[in-house]
Amino acid sequence: MKVGRLEESIYISDILYAEADGKRAKIHTKKGVIDASMSMADLEKVLPANEFCRPIRWALVSMREIVAMPTDILKLSDKTEIPISRLKRKEIQDAFANYSWRSTRRRMRGRNPVKEFTDYVIIIKGKKLYSVFEKKGFL
Repeated sequence: MKVGRLEESIYISDILYAEADGKRAKIHTKKGVIDASMSMADLEKVLPANEFCRPIRWALVSMREIVAMPTDILKLSDKTEIPISRLKRKEIQDAFANYSWRSTRRRMRGRNPVKEFTDYVIIIKGKKLYSVFEKKGFL
C-alpha cells in the first residue's frame, strides 16, 4: 500500500473493518487507519467474500474480528460497534454462523483456522488498489 510516497503492504488478516468516507474507503487495521481512494464496492470485490461481510452500506467487516452479535449490531475485537441493516440482519447472522462453524471444524481437524486468511497481502499504490498477492510469492 502506498502511504504518501512510500509503499506499504497490508495483510488481510490485519484488517478489522473498512468504512466509506465519501468516494473513498478508510481501512481500519490493527496498526491504524489507512485512507484509500477506492470505493467500498471495489474493496469488497478484492477481499475474500467468505471472510468479510457488509452489514450496512458504509461498512465492510472482517468476520474474524467479530466477538459478539446482538440483534442489531456487530461488536468487534477493538470494541467498535457496527450497526446491522434491518434488511441484511438474517444474511449477516447466517454468514457469521457459517464462518464460526468453518473455523470450529478447522480447529477440530487440527488445521489453522485462519491459514488461508493470512496468506494474502493487499498492495495499494498511490492510494489506489494495485493487486493482491499470495504471501509465499510476494515476501
